[in-house]
Amino acid sequence: MSWNYRVCYRPSCEVPSYYIHEVYYDDKGRIKFYSSSPITPFGDDTDELYEDMALMWKAFDKEVLDLDRLDRKFEIQAHSRDHDD
Repeated sequence: MSWNYRVCYRPSCEVPSYYIHEVYYDDKGRIKFYSSSPITPFGDDTDELYEDMALMWKAFDKEVLDLDRLDRKFEIQAHSRDHDD
């Protein structure tokens, strides 16, 4: 499993805004889940903080994720698995 930071937004919010979330992928690169809350940069020292910020900047190089759409996809997948049993 791998992860990265991604710029995300939720259009269904009263005031849609953009945030950075951690996003986790399976071995085939498919999104499996994302952090429930937006992420803030962190480091035990300024060098680590800088490295974390640099990873966050890379999020702007990727497509923005629509969390509403992603949640619907997860619900469909869960519903499908429930009916496969």
